[in-house]
Amino acid sequence: MNYSKLKAELAMPAYASMTDTEAATALNAVDVVRIKDSISGSKMFLSTDATEFASLTASKKSEWLSFCAIALHNPENNGVAHLFVNYVFGAGATLSTLASARSETISRATQIGLGLVSEGHVNNARIS
Repeated sequence: MNYSKLKAELAMPAYASMTDTEAATALNAVDVVRIKDSISGSKMFLSTDATEFASLTASKKSEWLSFCAIALHNPENNGVAHLFVNYVFGAGATLSTLASARSETISRATQIGLGLVSEGHVNNARIS
């Protein structure tokens, strides 16, 4: 456990009136949405809307299939993958499905690199 990180987090006003158990529960609650670091080409292909794909030109179909053959893509906002999906499909069902697929819900503890936080961890951080 990185107690200096945990201590800094616990110094925030949100945790001030919480017991050690409440603070650990809050830190471990899976309620923070973030964009994944990567998404596989196969996941992108499986997220393709069949009707949108069928309406593409032969050239765009070929480009899309080649793009999906790449092992991993970075799905960040306005990154290459995001802009390419928008170029191929526009703001339709495929873009919407991929927007959901690139997101994941994690805990605050995971977000700040702590992993699972126990009541004992909170107590140790507070008394150190």
